[in-house]
Amino acid sequence: MCGIFGYRGFNLDSSAILLMIQSIYHRGPDDNGFLQDQDIVLGMTRLSIIDIVGGHQPIFSENKRYAIVFNGEIYNYRELQKHIRSQGKNVHTHSDTEVILSLYEIYGQECLSHLRGMFAFSIFDFQSRELFIARDRIGIKPLYYWKEGSKFAFASEIKALLKLPDIQRTLAPHLSGVKRYLKFRYSPGPETMFSGIFKFPEAHWMKIDKNGHIKIERYWAPRSTMPPIVSLPEALENYRETFDESIQLRLISEVPIGAYLSGGVDSTSIVESMVRQSLGVVKTFTVGFDWEKDELDQARATSKILGTDHHEIICTSRHLSQLPRIIEHCDEPLGDPIVVPTFLLAEEARKHVTVVLSGEGADEIFGGYAFHKILRMVARYRKMVPHRVHQHVISPLISTIPAGMMNPFFDYPAYLGNKGKEKLVCFVKDMNQQSYRHNFYDLISLFTDDEKKDVYTENFYQQVEEKLPLYDPGDGTLQDFIDMQFEHWLPDNMLMRQDKTSMAHGLEVRVPFLDHKMIEYAYRLPDSMKIGKGVNKRILRDALAQRIKGYNSYQKKTPFYFPFENLYNSKEFKELVSTYLNDRAVIKRGYFRPEAIRTLLSQMEHKNFLAAKQIFSLLSLEIWNDIYFK
Repeated sequence: MCGIFGYRGFNLDSSAILLMIQSIYHRGPDDNGFLQDQDIVLGMTRLSIIDIVGGHQPIFSENKRYAIVFNGEIYNYRELQKHIRSQGKNVHTHSDTEVILSLYEIYGQECLSHLRGMFAFSIFDFQSRELFIARDRIGIKPLYYWKEGSKFAFASEIKALLKLPDIQRTLAPHLSGVKRYLKFRYSPGPETMFSGIFKFPEAHWMKIDKNGHIKIERYWAPRSTMPPIVSLPEALENYRETFDESIQLRLISEVPIGAYLSGGVDSTSIVESMVRQSLGVVKTFTVGFDWEKDELDQARATSKILGTDHHEIICTSRHLSQLPRIIEHCDEPLGDPIVVPTFLLAEEARKHVTVVLSGEGADEIFGGYAFHKILRMVARYRKMVPHRVHQHVISPLISTIPAGMMNPFFDYPAYLGNKGKEKLVCFVKDMNQQSYRHNFYDLISLFTDDEKKDVYTENFYQQVEEKLPLYDPGDGTLQDFIDMQFEHWLPDNMLMRQDKTSMAHGLEVRVPFLDHKMIEYAYRLPDSMKIGKGVNKRILRDALAQRIKGYNSYQKKTPFYFPFENLYNSKEFKELVSTYLNDRAVIKRGYFRPEAIRTLLSQMEHKNFLAAKQIFSLLSLEIWNDIYFK
């Protein structure tokens, strides 16, 4: 696991290289290296996981024509080494980095179809002076790039690109990045919030020739060419085989490995398989919040069943003081408070292990989120209820239901409140006449159009807002809704947060549910094996029920939730607000109305769930602006 960077077309001395290394040193504190050939530079920092002794980068091909820098892990590298030798080529190290380079020599860009893992890498051809860059299928490892004329640069983190003097630190035109962030709580690609800097798209490769011309192509899409699975016994057998293999591959390491354990079905499935396949006691890690609805008891009980060496930390108000540090590591603001406990959990795990396995992706591929159920209901509702009945009967009826009656149907361990009810009423009002994609965006966004008019200043509101695609992805099946998450929800939100918060501490996180063979398996399942029999992620729960006695795999899903609204009266929260959301700072920035911020704060004081989320998103944005544009 590493941080990588490179550029061409710049006339710079080695001091620029050293600044870039320093900016991502946290990603790879064990080693670093670079090559410089005329106007070409490739560099990296290394977190040594596999072939600790022989894996120094850049690695050069045997004939010295090619060089590579690589961030990630190729889990099937041993199998690929045998294949490479069968093709008459030598393999000189035990490193998965050399495997990629050798495959590229044999197959060119087709080498990507052989790789099973997470990766972002660049290969330089000294003969043609061509750069080849690729990113893994799902976007597990981050990669950014910048281009202007014949100049080109890339890096694992934006902060490394900002060390190059030609790359100006300016906001995206018309504040489009800020508006996208405020809509989604994260910055969806391909743009970033910085002008001219882009997210390298997942499942793509790029070639930059000696004249700076770019060719970019997709090499994989989340689909399966195998026939659908219709039998539950066959589905369970396939699940166990594919999942256990995914875990087995991710246990390859020369350093200690552990796992995150919340006690929910995703993390429990991972740890159970690790225990089944491991020779020793598995170290597990959980974060709690010192309140009655956190996951500590559940994780503790599951650890006892599985016999793990369990570690707990408590995230409290005092940890809010780390928010500026967290946001700086993330490069762009994140509007979900769970970024704080995620950062702390990685920090604690790194004291004991160098690698952890995590349950990211299970919800995405097996339909585990509340919005999956809601969108399915919307699709069925549209087919059953005429538009006039919806408009004149159902929609007015929903608006009369007291907010308190809606709380039992709310997935989070918090109160929906009147503000949440208003958002729900707004969603119901429009859901029958909008695309499913529009419905999806409405469900994951924090601010309705009416709220934007109240919160934004007139000048900010009038800025051009980027038009996002709102066409329907298909016929309204669960799989159609799952497909939408691969566009930016998964790579630019869930996986970016996990990578940046863990690599801040030099901790590698592996995500077995997002092995591409697991995803292809999930695409073969009918909707009823994902959401069916009254539960979500049904196939996962059925498989786990057969493996662990004494564990309730059909328990209601408890979202990973940081009760940020409970911290309103804490000293640390008030200090953040007084520094970044005071009237003077808000007026100077010019995005929001100070009176609107005060209203949201008063609502948060009354434990309003949605107001707390909105305040956190605004707070993160202001801190990010202060760090990167002070």
